[in-house]
This record gives sequence, C-alpha cells and structure tokens, in this order.
Amino acid sequence: MTNLSMPNLEFSFHVSFYKCDELDFNVLFSLSAEFIDEVKYVTNYFIPHHLNSTPSSEYITFLQSILSLKNREIEQYFELYPLIPNKSFQALVKANTLYDITVPLFCNVFEGSDKFLPSILCGNPVWVAALKRIGLKYQVNCKTFIECAQEIESQFQHDRYPMNVVKHRAKYVIDYLYENREIFLKFSSDQWAQIMQIRFVPSEKSLQGSLFEEAKETSGFESFAVLCFQRYKEVCWTQRPLFEKNVEPTDLFLKNCSKIVGKPSPGDVIDHWLFVVDKIKSRSSYTWRSSENYNVIKKIIKKIYEIMNEFSKENAEEFKSIVDSEEKLFLNGEDPFDKENWVAGSELVFGVQENVRKGLNKVNECLIPYEDLLLLAGAHKLEEISDYSDDDEEKHDQKNLLLNNLLNKFTKYPDTRHHDVIFIVGEEESKIGANRYVLSAASKYFEKMFCGHTAESIENEQIVVRIEDIQPDAFQVFLR
Repeated sequence: MTNLSMPNLEFSFHVSFYKCDELDFNVLFSLSAEFIDEVKYVTNYFIPHHLNSTPSSEYITFLQSILSLKNREIEQYFELYPLIPNKSFQALVKANTLYDITVPLFCNVFEGSDKFLPSILCGNPVWVAALKRIGLKYQVNCKTFIECAQEIESQFQHDRYPMNVVKHRAKYVIDYLYENREIFLKFSSDQWAQIMQIRFVPSEKSLQGSLFEEAKETSGFESFAVLCFQRYKEVCWTQRPLFEKNVEPTDLFLKNCSKIVGKPSPGDVIDHWLFVVDKIKSRSSYTWRSSENYNVIKKIIKKIYEIMNEFSKENAEEFKSIVDSEEKLFLNGEDPFDKENWVAGSELVFGVQENVRKGLNKVNECLIPYEDLLLLAGAHKLEEISDYSDDDEEKHDQKNLLLNNLLNKFTKYPDTRHHDVIFIVGEEESKIGANRYVLSAASKYFEKMFCGHTAESIENEQIVVRIEDIQPDAFQVFLR
C-alpha cells in the first residue's frame, strides 16, 4: 500500500497498489499490508513497468501527480529514463530531448515535429517547472543553438519538409545568430569549429550569366566553412559556393567570429585563376571568346589580380610556395584574346620603358597596381644603380640600366635558375653563374662567344666555360 496522492494503478498481474487515507492506512498496516514510500513506489514499480510503453490517459494522470509532488529525488530518476510523452503521444522519451514550444527559435525550427510536450502537460506551471528541472530545454544557449542548426541540416538532407520551408527556418536561425551577440560571444573554440561545419546556411544555386555555368555545385545548403560572399564571385565561383545574399554574415558577426568566414583561400583563387585563363585562351570556348563577354572577362581578371595582390601582402611566404612564376597568368595588354599579351611573372620587369627582348617585358599600365603580386610571382625590378651619378644616369638608356642591374643580380646570386652559363674560375675552380644573353648584350666578346659559331653558342644547353688565369674575386669585378 502507499499513501501517495495518486490514483490506484495495477502494474503487475500479482501485485496491487492501494491509495489510502490515514484511517485506511492504520487499518491496512495492522493487517500486515506492506508500506511503500513514494520514491520506492516510483523507482521499483512505476518506472520498470512503463519503460518503452505507449502513454495512456491513465499514465498521463499519474505523471501529472508525480510532477505535482516537487520531489527532487523522484525527478532525478525521471531525468534518467524515457518517461515523458512526446507531442503526438506516440512514444515516451527523455525530457532532455524535448523543447519548450513557447521559445520562438525552438517553435520555428521544430514546428511539425514531435519534439515538444503534449499540450495536456503545458497548462500547469507547476508541471512545466518540474519538467524543466527534469531536462526540458527552455533556453537558447550555445548547445541548443547548435542543435537547432543540426536540425536544419537534417531537415534538408532527409527531405522532411519543402525546400522553401527549410530555407525560411534556416534564415530564422542564422538571423538569430547574427543578432544575438551574447550567444556567439560564449561559443568555445570547439563549438565555433562545430558550427563552421554544419550545413545549415542557404547557398546560391544559380548564378546569372553564361560564364558561370561551371559554378561550384551546391545542394542549396552549405557550411560557413566553405561559403563565400557574393562580392568574391568573380574570383572563386568554380571552387567555392556562395552565400545567398540575404544570409551573408553581418559586420558584427565577422568582428566577433573566431574563424575566417566568407573569403576564398589563395589556393582557391589560384585554381580558379588557372581555369579562367585556360578558358580565355581556348579557341574552342566560344562563350568565353564572344564579344559580349569581353568586358565581363576583363572585370574578372582585374578582380583576381586585386585579391591576389592583397593575399601577397598578407602572407608572402605562403603565396610564393603556391604560385608558379613560369605560368603565363598575367594579361600584360588590353586584349585578353591575344595570346601574346599573356606572360609569366618571371617575364616582367618594373622600371623599363620598353621591352628588352622576348621573355623580358616591361610591365604595362594595366598591371602596375599589382606590384606586390608580380614581384612574388617572379617579376624583376630595375633598381637605381648607385655607382652612377645623376649625370651618368642621363647617359644610359633603359636597356643599359637593365643590363647592369641584371648583371649585378646574376653575380650576387650565383645559383638562380636563370643561369645558363657557369664559369669555372681559377685554381680553386669557383663556380660563377651568369646568363648568356645578358652577357652578350653587355659585351662584344661574349656576344661573339655565345652568339657565333663556337661550341659555347649551342642553344638550350647549359654552358661551362673554364677560365684559369684569373682569381674568382677579380672575375666577379670583371663581370660587374
């Protein structure tokens, strides 16, 4: 017997429980009836009997009585087991899998699901308070926000709702994140990392324009980690999906977010850059070579150079490791459809007024703003020659300045890849590198040696010249 203020319930074929008042209790006790207190009654009989069962109206009445007790010991047992009916009464679940329907974010995200309490348990504030203590989720915090984001991801992956409904819910969740600074300021680094990978952010599925047909494929939802702002479309559309315009991160969010959001990486831009240049040069790509896309292509190229110039200032060492100075990626002229206008970084020279020769071109006006990018991509810079006075400089044209500058660099850095002549000098057999074309332009002697019919004039081979009757230091001075 029990003196609980609960209805009579028969949980077992052989055992009956009787609710009694004090008079009945005394009589039954004198007849040797066994007394069971509230906690034992719930834990030993009620919980084991109802695990994995379907809630009945009698069960709901009993549960309401339990919740009215405000007994924390009993409530703690209820935290451990699936004993709370879901909204449709189809199953008993743990309280911590249910959400308070009065919280707007939860109501919006989980609408139409069974993740709420049945209305019959929502009308009494005492019951609701007990359910909150047992585990009902009633606050938006870092953990429950992440659960909302994961729910959006699950809804679109399993097609449980129409796409427009899921997108509306996703926007609500994202707006909540952007507008509630107290939420994202509390995220731990692990939670930020988790949020960055959840695919709950609407992405742009169709880009306008014939050039954008090969845009990065997207399902319509992506994670913050891969999405880019619309303003970066021209520099990464083949490598990264884009935010839908109405869900792009706000300045406040970006300021407080511990991760880089919305910007392509240098590697993404370079891969996209290679794609764009290949399309422009390809004669079979009629769309790209059409006159109607001429100005669009020029804009795309300019945008790529701008962001790569920015990257080159931010992290020069990383940039140098991923850029090929021999790749003809720079439009050193106005017409992108003229192959002669495309040059490699190593073929460009700052500070000259005209092309020196094939493979050494002046930097035209269209590329001047991207000096940081070009220098890291292998371009040369004509430095002032300190040995000349002002009067001397006036006597030397641009070619002479360039030749002297290059000679200076070749002798200063004897192991660069531009050397195609190696001098073996003196008894020490010191190796001094140079370039046959620069030497030929600077000296008639070397011009005869390298451009005549001597053994040293063979093209496309590295030349080794032995000079025995001079000291290496003296020969360095001679070359200068």
